[in-house]
Amino acid sequence: MPDFSTPNKECIRKYYNKTIIKYLKDKFHCNITYYGLPSPDAEDIAEWIDYISKVVAFQCRDYGKVSNPDQPTDEVDKLIEKLNHWEASGQLDDYIVYDGYMEEVLFKGFDNSASGSIEYTHENHITLFNLDFCNSITSPQEYITKDGDRITKYKLELIDKILEYQSTVSNQSDKFILFLTVQASYAGADLAAYLEANKIYLSKYESHKQKKCFKLKHFIEDNLYQKIKTYNYVPQFMPTVFYK
Repeated sequence: MPDFSTPNKECIRKYYNKTIIKYLKDKFHCNITYYGLPSPDAEDIAEWIDYISKVVAFQCRDYGKVSNPDQPTDEVDKLIEKLNHWEASGQLDDYIVYDGYMEEVLFKGFDNSASGSIEYTHENHITLFNLDFCNSITSPQEYITKDGDRITKYKLELIDKILEYQSTVSNQSDKFILFLTVQASYAGADLAAYLEANKIYLSKYESHKQKKCFKLKHFIEDNLYQKIKTYNYVPQFMPTVFYK
């Protein structure tokens, strides 16, 4: 699997994300449940382990390829071993690892575990979502259904599905934080239509050297705002951090 951890990402993880997580833990005295896409080395969980009680993780076998039962489970096993160590040492209360891409597990309702598929359940309110996507927000993920059909799902559809699940175990006053990391690249009809519809407003970024990033930021935030409001949550957006 490619190594997606970089010095800049480590800096964000330690000095930006961790500061926010610590503040929430100290302010609300809550048990923080991590839900996300750690690497097999789980660098983000390792950095935040002092503030996390439970982990819900998703790990594909061969990143970039559609899941296949013939693929080796090395990456999944490595993550499980890491989390099992933290649980055995008392640093975690509980964890679960779903074998597969988050998109396929949530939309199929079960994972690819060789010993018997684990049914996806969302029984508890999640307090920390860490959606560290290694590709563009507009990049689709394909998976094969139980009937053999090939389905494509997009990241914004996935976030909508997560919010739908979250709303079934939450009420309007429940709080959670969502860290979203995507590549600062873009393509796709939805984004093109958004840029065209908002070209007058977005024209003020034309002279900025990172104009594509700013336009993508507005596209994502506008979409997230509408999706979050649908489930009666009141969103507050933290500053966006751009890094190479």
